[in-house]
Amino acid sequence: MSHAIAALVPVHLQCLRIPATWRYRREACGAVRFYCSVEKRLLSDPEGETEPVQLDEFDPWLWRLRFLDVNAGDRDCLLQFLNEIGCYATLGPATGKSPVIAIRARDGRHVYGYEPRPLEHEEFLDLQQFCRDWPCHLEEPAETSFESRPLLLHGSPALVITTASFEEALQAAFIADQLNRAKPRRCARPDCGKRFPPKSARQKYCARPCAHLVAVQNSRKRGRAARKGKHS
Repeated sequence: MSHAIAALVPVHLQCLRIPATWRYRREACGAVRFYCSVEKRLLSDPEGETEPVQLDEFDPWLWRLRFLDVNAGDRDCLLQFLNEIGCYATLGPATGKSPVIAIRARDGRHVYGYEPRPLEHEEFLDLQQFCRDWPCHLEEPAETSFESRPLLLHGSPALVITTASFEEALQAAFIADQLNRAKPRRCARPDCGKRFPPKSARQKYCARPCAHLVAVQNSRKRGRAARKGKHS
């Protein structure tokens, strides 16, 4: 039996970046696969004590835009992106057989099983197309579950959702858009025009760099107009 709890708490998305090194090769069958190896300092024996490691967090909405900018036809460009984002595929729970990755985060300790699998080139292209088709897929019910923990954050109750891979963070960002009933908007920067989910009704630009560039351009235009007015 389910029980409704009358509670209104903020939800924080905690996307952790696990550093990894990537390489690719063309298989005998002709397929191109990308292989990942996590830094050894992050791996522990499943039977031994694991000392958790503090990792950096990243903004999944910003990295979603960068992901869409990747020229996946250029394998070196794709490889650079993978090395920047680190662990790509969703990690599973520790099973006691494979090495584990222990992470220290603001909501405590997280332990994942590490069983790397190659990333197919076509798989990357398919995910890019999936993102470009947004928001048509948001009409489907969410089929992904996430690790979440309630805690006191800065003295107030909150719910923290944690992801430990780019793929999982991307899914969490889409579900957040779905729950917020986000509608796509075109970036107001004339030479950008990317579609993005605005975080507020006032947001006109897809990311901070576009907003900054337009502000600089407008400032220069005002400066030129002011100087022209003085000489007229």
